[in-house]
Amino acid sequence: MGRESVRRVWHDRAWAYACLGCLFGYAFCWVQNQVLEIGVHSSTSLQEALTDQPPFSSSATVVATDQVRLRPTSHLGIFKRQLLEHSAIPNVAGCAVVDILPGKLIATHVHGSMHEFFYVLSGQGYATVTDWPNELVTMKTGDFLHVPPTKAHAFSVASEDTEPLRLFYCGVTVGPKLG
Repeated sequence: MGRESVRRVWHDRAWAYACLGCLFGYAFCWVQNQVLEIGVHSSTSLQEALTDQPPFSSSATVVATDQVRLRPTSHLGIFKRQLLEHSAIPNVAGCAVVDILPGKLIATHVHGSMHEFFYVLSGQGYATVTDWPNELVTMKTGDFLHVPPTKAHAFSVASEDTEPLRLFYCGVTVGPKLG
């Protein structure tokens, strides 16, 4: 199997937008299904099941990214603009815009129960995932990457690059921690 078929990076923006749309659709439908299953068993009517749920926003929201305050990530020296908090929607670990400055990296790490989705908004950098042993894959504007749970991954930007790697990120948790 060739590198192109293994690395799961798509260069067509339409694919990336479709994948992100499916992700949010899946998360919302799964949550709604779980809410109804739980609610119907513990409430006397469907109306009670629909209204007796944990609070999360049911209205559309526009977030001006440049108005969102930068905050540190768990990765030393990397900052993000958190667009959707991890507690806003069940099973969505949050969405953010992350800038990795030239010469910086997000060290190799793993999530036991979270899918991570990355879309490159601008810049160029490098990614590595345990599925690609000893291989750095170049990621540039328009590329999309899905990292499943238990797959170690890292990102870096060469020090000679003049522009940060700007990523849109979204995480979705699934069940108990794996691995």
